[in-house]
Parts: sequence; C-alpha cells; structure tokens
Amino acid sequence: MKVRKTWIVVASVAVIVFVAWYRGWFSGEPKYQGTTVTQWLDAMAYANGPFVPGEPNTDPALQAVKAIGRAAVPVCVSHLETGREPSPLRRRWLMARAAVEGRFKSQRTVQVWPPRFPDNTVKRWTCATAALICLGPDRGAGVPKIIETVLAAPLARPAAVNAFFLTGTSEPSTLPALLAGLKDSRLPARQFCAEAVSRMAPWVPPTVISTLTNAVSDPDPMVRAYVIGTLGSAGKGDFDVAQLLVNVLTNSPDANTRLAAVRALDDLEATASVVIDALARAKSDGDRFVAAQAITTFDRLKKVHEDRSE
Repeated sequence: MKVRKTWIVVASVAVIVFVAWYRGWFSGEPKYQGTTVTQWLDAMAYANGPFVPGEPNTDPALQAVKAIGRAAVPVCVSHLETGREPSPLRRRWLMARAAVEGRFKSQRTVQVWPPRFPDNTVKRWTCATAALICLGPDRGAGVPKIIETVLAAPLARPAAVNAFFLTGTSEPSTLPALLAGLKDSRLPARQFCAEAVSRMAPWVPPTVISTLTNAVSDPDPMVRAYVIGTLGSAGKGDFDVAQLLVNVLTNSPDANTRLAAVRALDDLEATASVVIDALARAKSDGDRFVAAQAITTFDRLKKVHEDRSE
C-alpha cells in the first residue's frame, strides 16, 4: 500500500513539474499578463496563420512583447543565436544524421546541408526579429542589434529578413538604419540590409530613391539585385529610375544584374521609347534567362503602351 502511495506522489510531482516547465514557470523569462516572451512569440499571427503585412500593431502578441520592453531583448536575441554555425564536429554529426534518416525514410534526395530546422524554430526566428524591430534602438534593439546578431547566426538570416515584411516601415528608425547599412564595409551586413529593404519595398517612399540608386553600383551582385528590385517598386513614374535601369541592362557585364534590371523595368511599367528599345535589344542577350525575361517584359510593356495610347 505504501509503495502504491509513493508512486502516486512521484507521478503527481512529475506532472506538476512538467506543467510548470510547459507553462514557463521555471524559465526565468520576463512575463506580461502571466505569459513569457517565448510564448508570446509563438502566439504571433505570423506563426499561426493569417497576418497583416506592414501592420504589426494589429498583432496583440507582438504588442505584448513590446509592452515587456527592454527585458524582452535578451530572450529574442537568444532565439536568433540558435542559428549559429555549428562546430566542425557537430556539423559532421548533423550531416551524417541527415543522411541516415534519409535512408530510413527511403527518400530519393536528402538535404544534408544546410540542416533542416523545425518549422516552429524558423517561425520563432522571424517573430523574434519582428519583436526586435518593434522594440527599437531606444530599448537596445532595432536594426543595429539585429545585424550584429544575424551576422553571428547566419542560419537564422533568411527567416530574420522576412520579419521586415511583417513590420514594414511602422518603426521610423528601421528604414534609415537599413539604408545606412548599405554602406557597411562588411559584405554580409550589406547583403542583409539590401534584402531587408527589398522585403519592405511596398512601403519604401520615393524620397529614398537617391540612396538606393547609389547602391546599384555595389560590387556585390546580390546587393545590386535586391536594390534594383526595390527600385522597380519604389521608382514607379520616375523616368530617372527607368533610365538608370536601362543603363544597367545595357552595360552590366553580370547576367543576374541584367536580369534584375529587366524585372524591375517590368515592375515600373515604364513605356518610354528608351525602355522599349533597350528591351528589344535585350531579347537577343547572350544569357538565355535575360533574353527570355526581356521577351516577356517587352511584349507586356508594348501592350501597356498601346492601351495607354488608345
């Protein structure tokens, strides 16, 4: 009888400890309305279904993290830091494990590297970054903190950059900080900032076009492609932007940069003769992808021009 009671007590204690762990009672994380930072991140709209791009104020969970304030910053950073590159030994272990698991699952193709992360981890990276954006530099967060964190945790970078589509330009310091980052001497920082700005393209105002046009001459093709893509959205109706893109299409030796220019001209819907003529020449571009996109864009813009002339 005593043994049975002992087991009942042990089981009860185990259940209580599990519930306490699950609810974050032992986490040491700051809370808001009895809920930890991590739990609020996991409750964000982005992690659970439909969300409103560019309007973070519509997400109660994100606003809850913002209400916690500066104390939430270390928690958000710690989540992003799980995207650090593993040590060489751990990297070999992860690759071996992925190969073995693929064999047992009878997969024809196996992604050995980079590692696949659980969906909730990837979403948490995005949500943590969105929280850091909204907390802003005044609370020790904002773009500078995000850049330094993702440079040390490159595996989290693709998920982190998506956060800028969630927040848009709602935090006033975000866009100026990213534009300043386009001049950073560190290539990964410039790449991150250029991609982040491209995610914010629907909300980028025409007033920053001059800053973006300066970045078109960046020595890195990835930075150029993202900036050119943003100009295609932000530069509508600006003939100078169209002329710049025509010059890039005509003179750039890099095929990916020329392809980005064609796509941006398509987004601009610029139908000036200088644009149409450049696209006509690009239809015979030495790169087949550039040529194919130029044919598509030429046909579409020619039709747009005809419709406008009627």
